[in-house]
Amino acid sequence: MDRTELFLRELTQASGVSGYEDDIRRILKKHLSPLGDISVDRLGSLICHVSGVTDEPGVMLAAHMDQIGFMVKAITDRGFIKFNSLGGWSNQFMMAHRVNILTIKGNVVGTITGPSPDIMTDEERKKPIERKDMYIDIGGSSKKDIEVAGVRIGDPIIPVSDFAVLNVPRKTYMTKAFDDRVGVRH
Repeated sequence: MDRTELFLRELTQASGVSGYEDDIRRILKKHLSPLGDISVDRLGSLICHVSGVTDEPGVMLAAHMDQIGFMVKAITDRGFIKFNSLGGWSNQFMMAHRVNILTIKGNVVGTITGPSPDIMTDEERKKPIERKDMYIDIGGSSKKDIEVAGVRIGDPIIPVSDFAVLNVPRKTYMTKAFDDRVGVRH
């Protein structure tokens, strides 16, 4: 594995849904510190100022380090986790997606699911499931089970998408959070 691949893997596999960018900020700070002076503003933006002397105009590169994800909205009496989206997610792509819930006790793994096809009518099975009818299942059977696991309302939920090198002639990668994290380095 080359340096670029190692860097991209580290950059994209870090957690960082909107408002919870501490992991990605730490990684970027490590990689950008050798290039210039690092500061963080009150909103959490990481700024790397590279000094130099030139008669040419300065250039600013701006990119976002957060990623789309979810947040715990409610916990049902039957042990399911209702969630809100953080960023643009299509309902069609949510079902059966594996997620990590970042809790005070650490990562809790779950899966986005919804009503069982066994209890749906033929007409309901033909339609996409709406987000309001989806939930995250972590294997609990009661609200108490979910609370014991450490899940609380407001916890960030990160989609799981392993870094992969695709089998095509040129090096091509597949993972989450590529859309602008690559832009924060260059």
